[in-house]
Amino acid sequence: MKDENTSNTSIDKLAIDVSTLVMPSISLDVSDSIMNTYVTLRAAETVQNQYDAILVNAKDKEGWFHYVHSRVEPADELRLNFLNDIVVSGHCYVSKESQLITSRSPTGQTTVRFVEQEKQSLSEFLGTKRLIQCDKPALPIAGPGHLIWGHWLIDFLPRLGVAQSILGRSLKKFIIPIPSDTPNWVFELVNFFCGIGKDRFLLFDRGTEAVFCREGAIPSFVHSEGLHSFILEFYRPYVRDSPIGYPKKICVSRKAMGPTQSVRRIFAQQDYFENVARVHGFSIVYPESLSFRQQVDLFSGADIVAGEYGSGLHSTIFSNPGAIIGQFCMPNSYQSRIAACCGHRSVFLFPDQEATDEVGIRHYEVAENQIDNFFDAMDRI
Repeated sequence: MKDENTSNTSIDKLAIDVSTLVMPSISLDVSDSIMNTYVTLRAAETVQNQYDAILVNAKDKEGWFHYVHSRVEPADELRLNFLNDIVVSGHCYVSKESQLITSRSPTGQTTVRFVEQEKQSLSEFLGTKRLIQCDKPALPIAGPGHLIWGHWLIDFLPRLGVAQSILGRSLKKFIIPIPSDTPNWVFELVNFFCGIGKDRFLLFDRGTEAVFCREGAIPSFVHSEGLHSFILEFYRPYVRDSPIGYPKKICVSRKAMGPTQSVRRIFAQQDYFENVARVHGFSIVYPESLSFRQQVDLFSGADIVAGEYGSGLHSTIFSNPGAIIGQFCMPNSYQSRIAACCGHRSVFLFPDQEATDEVGIRHYEVAENQIDNFFDAMDRI
């Protein structure tokens, strides 16, 4: 690796959509001139969001709720986009000639928002970084949310699966640039699902450094507007039929997690929620205390999963079709898309009150009798 001075050039537009970068031929030998083209892995899909869902309270939200659970969303085609002379910086922003490369995926849109929050142009932002030159072809897979379990599970890891499916053995020629504050469990996760060790990553300080890559390959996100069925193909080999020794009804607890890198939240009735779960025969589980093998088995072995919205519930991507997922709060439709893709049945409980305090912590409250109704509804299905 060696340092290279950056140049500040004007930015003509904020984003390039990689779907516009098309050339007719491709070779998987990265020594050939293959940049600025792409290889398609799977065609686009039309995703019908699930409709088998119960709304326990907040009847005033029924119209919006049923719209979310009946609309049709596109899942973009999956491909590997080859580009030369790219820069990876910040929260894994990828740019070319000071233009941000993004997509219409949730992570792509978050990337645009994060860059806008830098309060300066992308070229000015890059001008403050020490540029590291990467001598190997680069494979950027992460983005905003690189510290969070759920984003790795739904957004980043399947993206690596797309690249792995296309490149095959050629993947060993690539290196993955990633911020140096990435938690160690990420490297263990990638090794478990993809067999890629930490030595295949290039770490950079996102506050002071950026990585210049002569050659790069950018995989599609499996999660665009809809969730592409490839995600099931990717995870299915790790799901065992009827794993032995795991409870059939689990309640995912956030108590032991402490502060997280996502939106901080306080659920005022958390203790009551978990106590009622126990009364209804649920085992309270703390997935972060388990190995990855155990986590996959825990969720694939459960018939009913309950918990607060968040990364913990996203592990229901391993749960079997027909599983019942009980969810408190619904700040976005990530969990609904997982349920639609996997064929889950859902029960939703909304907060009666929610507010953000002066330090940015979200506070949620719901009546105790509604929590009772929530667990009763799951038992009746």
